[in-house]
Amino acid sequence: MKKLFLIFTLLFIFNRALAQEGEDNALYLFDSTEIFLKPDASGKEINHCLIKILTPTGAKKFSSASFPYITLYDTVVVKKAVVIKPDGKIIKVRKEDIEDLPMPAWPGSKFLIPNLRIVKITFPEVEEGCAVEFLLERITRNPPYDSVFDYWTLFEGFEPIKIKVLKIHFPTNLKPKWVVKNGTITEEKREKKNEIEYIFSANDVPRIIEEPAMPPLEDIATKLVLSTANSWEAISRWYYQLCEPKLLPDEEIKEEVKNLLKDARSREDSLRFLFEFVKREIRYVETRLTGRKGGYEPAPITFTHKTRYGVCRDKAALLVGLLREAGFKNSYMVLTNPSNRVEKEIPAPSQFNHAIVALKEGEEFIFFDPTVEWSVEFLSPIEDEREVLICTPEGRDLEKTPERPGSVNFIQVNSEVNILSDRTGRISLQIVGRGVIDMALRNLIKMLPRERLSEVFLQSFKANYPQAHCDSIKTSDPEDYKSPITLNLFLTIPEYATKINKEWHIGGGMSSFQFWDGNPFSTEERKYPIYFNLKNLSEAKTKITFPKNLKVKYLPKNYEKRTEDMEAKMTLKVERNTITSTTISAITSRLIPPERYKENKKMMEELEQFSREKIILEEK
Repeated sequence: MKKLFLIFTLLFIFNRALAQEGEDNALYLFDSTEIFLKPDASGKEINHCLIKILTPTGAKKFSSASFPYITLYDTVVVKKAVVIKPDGKIIKVRKEDIEDLPMPAWPGSKFLIPNLRIVKITFPEVEEGCAVEFLLERITRNPPYDSVFDYWTLFEGFEPIKIKVLKIHFPTNLKPKWVVKNGTITEEKREKKNEIEYIFSANDVPRIIEEPAMPPLEDIATKLVLSTANSWEAISRWYYQLCEPKLLPDEEIKEEVKNLLKDARSREDSLRFLFEFVKREIRYVETRLTGRKGGYEPAPITFTHKTRYGVCRDKAALLVGLLREAGFKNSYMVLTNPSNRVEKEIPAPSQFNHAIVALKEGEEFIFFDPTVEWSVEFLSPIEDEREVLICTPEGRDLEKTPERPGSVNFIQVNSEVNILSDRTGRISLQIVGRGVIDMALRNLIKMLPRERLSEVFLQSFKANYPQAHCDSIKTSDPEDYKSPITLNLFLTIPEYATKINKEWHIGGGMSSFQFWDGNPFSTEERKYPIYFNLKNLSEAKTKITFPKNLKVKYLPKNYEKRTEDMEAKMTLKVERNTITSTTISAITSRLIPPERYKENKKMMEELEQFSREKIILEEK
């Protein structure tokens, strides 16, 4: 009867689940940042940090530190880097342990991401009880957005903080607006002759203790978002103007578009062919927007087309260029953040970490993300209901991608169980997915050898049936994006039914497929929401056939329950020597707030208890 739990475990394929308990690994004795701005929003940033190491885990975590920068706009200089031993001895970091490294396009690649470098500090002899200290200066020669300064930072983290201070010196022509989310901090303003100084601080901040399937840190920690930009519309116009010179095609791109569309029979075909080309033929370099001007500006599409690799903004720009060349003139670059919330009150472009594409069709927009390799949809369901800034000549306000029903993330599991006279179970199981489930299955099928793929699914049965073995596994083509992915698994389980006198006990031991670590409902209370990140609809049908010399003695009652966030319904019926069960379940909310945690926890406990019930057959 654990078939029901299979559905709910599959829902967490992309969720983080962690639950870190125990002692603090380190303590930030102080974390100080001071920023000096010029009237054009260029300037310098000085960061001074002292971290006390409390555990071996902390020693490993803080044995190095890395700081990215972009050569066209920034310079990072390490002014001080030392290790303070428990006895007070100070060990200076050697020059050779401060490296200024180019960023490879991918691990081991000879191709480099243009102008992106990383300063890496490796601290020597870091151990429990010592401290690491660094002082570095970042010089910004050009602002991220001409004459505009924007910034965000967290005042909480996964380690406690004794003192955190952010001090910003603004020239009088720059007028900042800010918002503090998820907590409070101390704010101070000092007016001087040629500048206004703002000081934000927090003292004695305890660490955030992680909970299973909690939202990203940036969405729950005390956060300051600050900007001198006038509006989201102004940022939309700025990014449009920044990208436009990079979107011009050459003759090779024009010829590429002709070749890609030669077999297109419809508008949908044309969109699909162009999207698939960028998605599959241009290698994605998973480096996020850095929050600096160079981190926003895409490479010329001619460069990306020639080299066949790019970061998100490069792939997005190439797709925009291809779409426009194909006649889809209302195609635009889009700034977004698929992982964290963007605070709408403050127009701060540094809140974005990703770039996608929008095509205006009538009064609506179609969104494309060519970086999501295994998605059948133009936009992965993970990116539904996300804040986006469509960048146009006239400028647009911050808006959201559409909300799609849970059925876009659909999983169907059909299985047949044939129980033989020697109590062996012959099982055939078929999984069909759409949306995120489809993406996960395609990724597994593509990346894992057939033997390893069998093991992954077999482990779900072996916990309760150690003798279970896989007879065969079949899958549809993961490269075929016209049809949902399908996986068929064929198993043999000796002693599938347990015999007790004249009774045969079955079920209560069909284990679920585990795709996450931990249990989001394992604690009595929660401080933070459960973050599903997506809605889901699932259906499972199981047909059990047993020998004709047996009859049903006990069948679990049907189950049905609904909360504001989840639904589950299971029905069982008997016809001759066949038992059929149908389960329909759904996640109807992306996020379960703490105040609704207990009712959902109760429902999950009921489901788990229900899943343990056995069907009892009896010899006639």
